[in-house]
Amino acid sequence: MLPRPLMKQPSALYILFFSEFTARFSYWGIQSLLALYLINTLHFSATLAYEIFGVFTASTFALSIIGGLVADSFFGYKKTLIFGITVALIGNVFLAIDGSTFIFLGLACINYGIGIFLPNNSNLLGCFYSENDNRRDHGFTIFYMGTNIGGLLGPVLSGILASSIGLHYAFLLNVFFLALWLILYFFSRKLFSNVGNATKISFFKKKYQPIGLTLITISFIYGLFMLLTHPDKAGDLIKVIGLATLIFVIYVTYSHYKKHISQILCLILMAMFALIFFACEFQVNSSLLEFIDHYVDHKILFFSLPTQAFAALEPAFVIICAPIFICVWRWLQLKSKEPSAIAKMIVGIAFSSVAFYCFGYSANLIKNTTATISISWILGGNLILGAAEVCIMPPLISSITRLAPKNFKATLMGSLYVALAFSGYISGLIAQMTDHPGDEQAISAHSYAHTYFSISYASAALSILSIAGLLTYILARGRRRFFNQ
Repeated sequence: MLPRPLMKQPSALYILFFSEFTARFSYWGIQSLLALYLINTLHFSATLAYEIFGVFTASTFALSIIGGLVADSFFGYKKTLIFGITVALIGNVFLAIDGSTFIFLGLACINYGIGIFLPNNSNLLGCFYSENDNRRDHGFTIFYMGTNIGGLLGPVLSGILASSIGLHYAFLLNVFFLALWLILYFFSRKLFSNVGNATKISFFKKKYQPIGLTLITISFIYGLFMLLTHPDKAGDLIKVIGLATLIFVIYVTYSHYKKHISQILCLILMAMFALIFFACEFQVNSSLLEFIDHYVDHKILFFSLPTQAFAALEPAFVIICAPIFICVWRWLQLKSKEPSAIAKMIVGIAFSSVAFYCFGYSANLIKNTTATISISWILGGNLILGAAEVCIMPPLISSITRLAPKNFKATLMGSLYVALAFSGYISGLIAQMTDHPGDEQAISAHSYAHTYFSISYASAALSILSIAGLLTYILARGRRRFFNQ
């Protein structure tokens, strides 16, 4: 028998689950193929290909703030979501065309389309729950599984198509899934007839809104096109966008939402937790893969896995852990002891500390031997890291839909993804700590161990300090604040 929270969720959850899956399937599938496509097919240098890869990754998250502003000021969550999916579909069509003529235009369209999609899909789901609906966190945990199923299957299926019949067919597969969701939405649109519409607040009169959105879209796609062709400017731009977003959120809060200051400041704090977590978690697709390639035995039973396959471990474990945590939170909820969202996030930070201790310990084993180490430490670390992500992201996006002011939800959701863009930038700096100039195996492995142990200790310190702060808050405001808040 299915757990109770799985049986009583809104029907729209499963439509939006599929939209999350299709968008992430497309995005992560392209991300897994992009560097190979640029180097082997278009004959770009490796350095330039990796720079373009970095711009593509960071700018998608950074553009989420635009998606939030477009929804709050123009079309609302629903139309902005559909518009984003459509632009991303067009971008994939450009990528499917042979040659380099449309490569940057396609990537720019996908950047913009997925960027404005990200904050609005989750906010649209939030419209189907009342403010105190105890199904909300459970529903968003199910929803977040769609993110990770797309992140798991996108690289796998795209890689199979690319290696067997050609890269362009992988891009056409993305077109198929994005078009399939648009068709599915069309036949189920009655579910969304009364939610996610534009608010009465707008910078433009209604008749000028399509023109305004078109001009904004063309401007940003052109800007992304230029940035992708000049990727060396991306780092400074991410810093500027991050700082400008924080200043903007604080300004708007104190100008228009003074009654909601405490809720918004709480969300900013929770976003900082996510920023720190993902700056570390992104190592699984960068430095940890490099470590695995050099020092880990790839064999599982009679099979030897390619290094790239290890990138699917963490999202796979998120998928496995999500229903387990749904049941755990539900069981605690029935006892009126379900932790608050911020308490769940602190648990997630503590889990990440344990995960990176596993990675550090595995690297530390290399110091005394030249043999490759067992895959078990990598599997265990990724399993714990998957559990950590389940404790962090679903409660956070759920809290934004619940606590943010009505006409500021999408903007705050976009701000969260800007924080994740900054996480990607910081992650690159952390990954550089593992790059040791020496060629000796023991010395190089030591740099991995030092980096991962440092992450583990810093995460542990953050979780301890957060627990102390939360306990102080509980003592000041009452025990009930720890639960269901």
